[in-house]
Amino acid sequence: MNLPATDQLHNATILIEDGKRRTSEGFLQVCSALALVRREKLWVDSYKDFGEYCTSVGISRSYGNKMAQAWDRFQERAKGIEPHRLMMLLPLKVENEAEVLEQARELNPGA
Repeated sequence: MNLPATDQLHNATILIEDGKRRTSEGFLQVCSALALVRREKLWVDSYKDFGEYCTSVGISRSYGNKMAQAWDRFQERAKGIEPHRLMMLLPLKVENEAEVLEQARELNPGA
């Protein structure tokens, strides 16, 4: 059974708020929820656009779009990668993405 969009939006908002309190896994949780809200247009009945929804949960429109893009591109493969590194990988076009993700996961914090 599919939940109404308003219930799905509420559930996504709870995931975002919970994820914001956690580190990289929480970051992916937020990315996943934002991707769902954007892809399914769950904001339609409650907000004028996706950007307004993002600001309602304390995220800028542009960063919300980038987070959704990060989930759409990397999904669970990004687990364990620091959020700032993951966002730096987003614009890169690479041949062996799995290798690049593994390197990003294993490099020390200053690298």
